[in-house]
Amino acid sequence: MMQFLKENRKFFPVGRLLAVIAVLVAAYPACADYSRLGIPDSRDVRERVLSTWLEAPVADIRARKPELMHDDAGNAFQVRAEESGKEIAVIIAPECGDGSYPPDAPGSWVLFRENAKNGKPLRLKLYFNKDSAVHAEFRNGDNKTFGDMIVFGCYAARSVPVGVSFRNLYTLSFDEVVDLTSATLPWAKVTAEAGQYESVLHMVDVIRTWVPHTVFSEDACYNEDGALYSIRLNEPLDASAQAEECASADEEENVYIKDPAQRDKPAQAGKGSGGAAKLSLSNAGFVKWVADGIIEPATGTRTKISQMKSPTVNYNSLGKNGVTSQEWNISFTLDWCRNLAVEALNARSSRRTYVYKMGTKDATGVDVDIKPFVADISGGNIVRTTGYTKDTGYSLRELKALLYVLAVTEPRYIYFGAIKQYSTEEDDVTASSRTNGKKAAGKSASDFVFNSCVVFMPYFDDEGRFNCRIFSSGTETDIDSFVASQKNAYVHLERVKSAERFAPR
Repeated sequence: MMQFLKENRKFFPVGRLLAVIAVLVAAYPACADYSRLGIPDSRDVRERVLSTWLEAPVADIRARKPELMHDDAGNAFQVRAEESGKEIAVIIAPECGDGSYPPDAPGSWVLFRENAKNGKPLRLKLYFNKDSAVHAEFRNGDNKTFGDMIVFGCYAARSVPVGVSFRNLYTLSFDEVVDLTSATLPWAKVTAEAGQYESVLHMVDVIRTWVPHTVFSEDACYNEDGALYSIRLNEPLDASAQAEECASADEEENVYIKDPAQRDKPAQAGKGSGGAAKLSLSNAGFVKWVADGIIEPATGTRTKISQMKSPTVNYNSLGKNGVTSQEWNISFTLDWCRNLAVEALNARSSRRTYVYKMGTKDATGVDVDIKPFVADISGGNIVRTTGYTKDTGYSLRELKALLYVLAVTEPRYIYFGAIKQYSTEEDDVTASSRTNGKKAAGKSASDFVFNSCVVFMPYFDDEGRFNCRIFSSGTETDIDSFVASQKNAYVHLERVKSAERFAPR
């Protein structure tokens, strides 16, 4: 039938075709042994072990040896018990293809009971994702069942009454659980659809070819004509001028706050390990280079340095930041990333030209300001989420979970990330952040400055596993390494639609 519809699509308008497909899918009975996500469903096994494992006395469970069982489709499951502290866990785990039965594999179902005599059921975990840190948990309350949705240590839902008795969860299929809790748990934020990340992956591949030929060069970027320029001065920047700039910076005490990721690297001007480098860029220059690789194929032009430095933050003139901003451009990389993201938006807009208006609510849509979490896990404790803070962004604690949710809900987007570093060290601020050469009051301006930026490229691979590649000037890293490398930082994200016609140069 599906083949017939494809071959005769010209006779079926798109809307009608989709409606027909929806009816067919609804009418076709789902396989009881697999969920809609394609993971093994252990309902058949759970029904068979209800009295021998799930509701049996703890002493009996403790004495039982692991059992290997198969469902009607031939999927193998191991049923076993593992004891820890005051709990005993009954694990029903599918075979993973290598003869192992991990308790947190996609399709695993784990019931936690008190290991005391009464064996009271406490909670159960449903694992449905390639990343086990993304899972659902249900807790047995007094006459109520409460649901949690956990994403890399952040709660997308916490203690939500789900309207299903805890006992009924023992024999419900995964799809039935999803359907019964669809109004209370955010399944749509955590379940990705494959095949939506081709343009992101294309950009990753292209950037990777340039990374070995790129070196970090303080304050450097390419202007609208492709000439190497100083961002701060908006003047040509050649190797000798850059070396002189670096030398003069070293002579001044606490004039610059260098990007912490580049702090210990020697200044380089156009040479890498393999000889002359093709690209010589600061981190801000690199983000502009990526943005121009999206914009130029669509418009034939590149972005102008002066326009990308336009302020986007309106500080209270009597506040600490307002006073400091009179001598320092403390929002440099935030302004830079916002303006670049707006220009990328304009490049694909044929109806209007967007401008980021300072001091007003963002009307362009480039700012990421969603608040998908209600609580975080920090140091083993559940704490209130920090969420989004205007003109500051998100804490590193939530960054991986946030990018995961964004990859699910905005599958074709990448993000320019401005890093707000709260350092107590007396470091040197990037040359681009300095406005007039005066020294900031106090020890350092680095405890409140946007002093670096990177490109985040989140996606799901063909196996359904989350990944996020992070690119800076001459470097590529993953999200865990990035978070570990930062201290006391916040990250402000600007959304940019990925491009199939991506051609940086």
